[in-house]
Amino acid sequence: MQDTSLSYEQLPREVTSHARWAAWTEPRVRAWWLTALLLGIIGLKYVVVGAHTRTHEIWLIENGKRIDATVEWAGNEHLKHRKEAPDSVVQLRFQWDGKPYDPTPKALEGRKDFITTASILPIHVNPNDPEDWTWLDAPLPLLSRVIGGIITLPMALLALMWSLVKYAGMRRAWRSGLAVEALVVDTRIAAIAPLCRAVRVTPDDNRDKRIYTVFVPRRHPVLASGDMIYFLRPSRRSKSVVAAAWFEPH
Repeated sequence: MQDTSLSYEQLPREVTSHARWAAWTEPRVRAWWLTALLLGIIGLKYVVVGAHTRTHEIWLIENGKRIDATVEWAGNEHLKHRKEAPDSVVQLRFQWDGKPYDPTPKALEGRKDFITTASILPIHVNPNDPEDWTWLDAPLPLLSRVIGGIITLPMALLALMWSLVKYAGMRRAWRSGLAVEALVVDTRIAAIAPLCRAVRVTPDDNRDKRIYTVFVPRRHPVLASGDMIYFLRPSRRSKSVVAAAWFEPH
């Protein structure tokens, strides 16, 4: 039987720092703000890397050595004078320090025309690194370099906003939610929160046959089928409930 020392029936309950932290870490809230954090990091990486790549591209165009390279092969086609798709990976060869040099094969970013094997391709090469080159005479638009971030960052913002909605619901459930005594149906490891237990419960009320899933921390005594536990419901019509045990102090 769950300890009721927190006086679940007394309303409104005090929203302590522990209660606020518990609301933030409840798995259904935590999953969304962690998603927002991950998407935010990915989005910022797209923007930073894209902006840096474009800046370096401008530097190469303005300061790189202008060299005429030969297209040795494109798209694994080694026969001369064959046309290959614009996005094909190409192997170039050019003179570097008086010797033939074959840089690492790569695709020609921004290319729209077909690539012809054995043709001459003017490129800009980093004076200090022959592996660093570009075939472009003008940098690609900044938008094309940071489009990944432009797509990802709004998704991160939406996930964050939804986590705030979920947090507000958990906090409201603690402050003024109805305490319902429920019968444990079964328990299992929670996929979205492996360090917690997902507990399926049903209200100890013959008129309400619904089954809910709540999460309880591992520190809570292990629950078995038939045990009793309290959950908190923001309102009588609410379909989202939270285990009162989640707010219990350590």
